[in-house]
Amino acid sequence: MAQSVEWRLEPEVRLARVLTAGVQAVMELNGAERADCDRLQLAVEGVFIYICQVLREARVSDAVCAGMEMFGNQARVWLEHMGPKGDLDHFFEPDSMDRIKRTSFEALGLFLSREMSDSLVCERRYDYHKGKKVSRFTISKRFARA
Repeated sequence: MAQSVEWRLEPEVRLARVLTAGVQAVMELNGAERADCDRLQLAVEGVFIYICQVLREARVSDAVCAGMEMFGNQARVWLEHMGPKGDLDHFFEPDSMDRIKRTSFEALGLFLSREMSDSLVCERRYDYHKGKKVSRFTISKRFARA
């Protein structure tokens, strides 16, 4: 049976601790090894900080919505926002062949996020319910049980 949890956070870097603590708790409840918990937390933190930076630069104060789903030994975390497309988003689009370069703090965070996860994808779509474009980052990570 799949488990899921959702968060709604203001785009403030200091709130990354709230999100990563929740990710850790869900992973531990599902018996994940500590190393896998740490990798997923680092991946989520890097993406969240990047989104906060994108929203801050655009002067957008909309909340960041995040969710986590567990399927057997696979965790999937998504983070989405209704701000503008970020400068680094294209590196994580489904068909992108571009490799991200570690040229800034945000780029390094996203580079590490990709390295710590099995998959990191960014998709931008129009949400008819919200009446706006939404950017969604999805992080997937398989884990071993402790």
